[in-house]
Amino acid sequence: MFCNHCGFKLANNARFCSGCGTAVQGRPQHLVQSVHNETPALVQKFQQNTEVFNLLGYEVSIPKATGAYVSIRNEFQQLAQEAWNRMSWNFDTQYRSLDDLVCYGEDDADDIFDSACEYAINLLRSKGVYNINMNRFIEVSLGYIGYWETNFDDIQEELANALGNASTSAEVSRIKSEIFKDPETKRILCMSVYFDVFFFHRAVIECLNDSELLKIAESYTSSEQEEAMIIYSNIMNGSVRNEDLGRMIIEILKKYPFELDFYELALKYTSEEVHYGLIDYARYFNMPIDELIQNLHTDAENRERLADFFGEFTVELENRLQYNNLFQSIKFELPEDPIRAIQKVFFSLQNESIISYVFLLQGDLDERAAKKLENVKGSYAPIQDENPILLFDNTAFGSAKDGFLITDQRIYVHNMLEKEWSSDLQEIQEMYLSDNLMYIDGKSVGINLISSKDRDDFYEFVELLLFVLKYNDRIGINNRYLDYNWTPSAEQSMNYEVMGTVSTTSNWVMNTDEVIEDIKNRVLGIRNVDIRKYVFIENENEKVIKKFQNALESYANLEFDERPVVLFDNTVFGSAKDGCLITNRRIYIHNMLQKPVSIDIRSIISVELKDTDLLINQYAVGINMISSSDRAEFKAHMEDYINRLK
Repeated sequence: MFCNHCGFKLANNARFCSGCGTAVQGRPQHLVQSVHNETPALVQKFQQNTEVFNLLGYEVSIPKATGAYVSIRNEFQQLAQEAWNRMSWNFDTQYRSLDDLVCYGEDDADDIFDSACEYAINLLRSKGVYNINMNRFIEVSLGYIGYWETNFDDIQEELANALGNASTSAEVSRIKSEIFKDPETKRILCMSVYFDVFFFHRAVIECLNDSELLKIAESYTSSEQEEAMIIYSNIMNGSVRNEDLGRMIIEILKKYPFELDFYELALKYTSEEVHYGLIDYARYFNMPIDELIQNLHTDAENRERLADFFGEFTVELENRLQYNNLFQSIKFELPEDPIRAIQKVFFSLQNESIISYVFLLQGDLDERAAKKLENVKGSYAPIQDENPILLFDNTAFGSAKDGFLITDQRIYVHNMLEKEWSSDLQEIQEMYLSDNLMYIDGKSVGINLISSKDRDDFYEFVELLLFVLKYNDRIGINNRYLDYNWTPSAEQSMNYEVMGTVSTTSNWVMNTDEVIEDIKNRVLGIRNVDIRKYVFIENENEKVIKKFQNALESYANLEFDERPVVLFDNTVFGSAKDGCLITNRRIYIHNMLQKPVSIDIRSIISVELKDTDLLINQYAVGINMISSSDRAEFKAHMEDYINRLK
């Protein structure tokens, strides 16, 4: 039972609310009067020491000292996030193996904790507490922390147990590598330093020796959070009756007001006229509700565009792909530029098995992809008036005579020693994955050349592509991104001329003299000598001419109408046999001990930094010769050159 005035939880036989003094609804009026007559001082004291919020139509009171608790808690939450980021950075840049983690991890964690302790002691001094030093604070903190020590010990124990069963040095190396590369190892240890630093706020409150603050801190425990999460789960799965919904939302917000999902729930399940009090309540607890409201509005607008794009099939598509992570990541980008969204998610999956066997048929096909497509058309896919979109080559020697081809209208499939089959995309109803086979309406599609670790992602991409094409047949038809025979119209050609490029052939090959000259001038104008000594343009001097020759001979097999523009040399001795070469049409990449890769300039949708790599459509360009402090600037230069050529 809850008080109708302030929402406080009442005892079953309560005659008045112990939270605000209001008589319980339904009690005789003389009892109401007697309660207020007997306790006026108590009521006045309560009103002076509480903050009252109108929360979804209910008045909710909290102690005024809660604001001081929230301030301290928030400071250590920010400090904890910095600790997470710092440990994550160590994993990404400093630790190269499990041995590095074991050797340096504990010292790095101690540095983080020492910094947090110093921050806490300075905070206490700013509040007039001078009887706490480092040793005393650590002693108090031991009652609240220990996540790092426990989890770091667990990893070392796991390592010791695994090594005890290893019989060879190679197996030892494999086990160490598996533990270190397991994403859970990084996540658990980052989470450990986060929680240890965060819970320093409890030690600070204990050192302040403020009984009111201690009481407030103890009211927001993990058990209260767990109870609130149980109620939240029951609301989300529809187990809460409609008449109880508002009361239960208030209950979870009171129990644990530090969970953003609870505010999102309240915003979605209640009318806008009661949101103002909720907003004030959220701001009091330093929750980013303004950003949340903006996101909800954006989400509503995105859903409208999605509904416009897929029309009557929107709900059916969302239900069909509700567990498809790739679809969820780009669904709101589809109405704006569907092909670009599909390209983005495709390039996010690039790795050895997908690069080798899967081809997104866009722009000008390179010689290898064009040959495969011809083989497919001649063996099992007699396409007519269709635009090929995705080709999967399931042959060991690259003939592509087994595999599948997806066009804008059908999927064509041929498995070894089986009869080929095809299906209209509009007729596809069900798909699922089983081992090295996909099944489409009960028919098998072999994908055994995709490595087992990549099959789930590859399946999700094929599922995404097939059903998006099914529910919006405008995608892929007469579209310059996918139609490899696309020719610009007179108006489009004029637009290219305005941008400094001219269409010189029917296949949108651009004459970019002015653009290339501009890029060369930009390279010559790089002021950072530590970057400039690895970036070159043609014919600078004899040494540079030799670098370009080495790149062309070792990994950049240019077509007759391509022109080298910028060369990045990622070699120690300056041979330029590793690095990348940007031409007017493609970027060629070669990393030590890896196969060369080339990317059509027009298909590039992302350029990102990750550790010692520059990721272009998720293809890695090693840039370890560029110092860490210069990599962001280097990335900006390369992205600028690519965008100008596009």
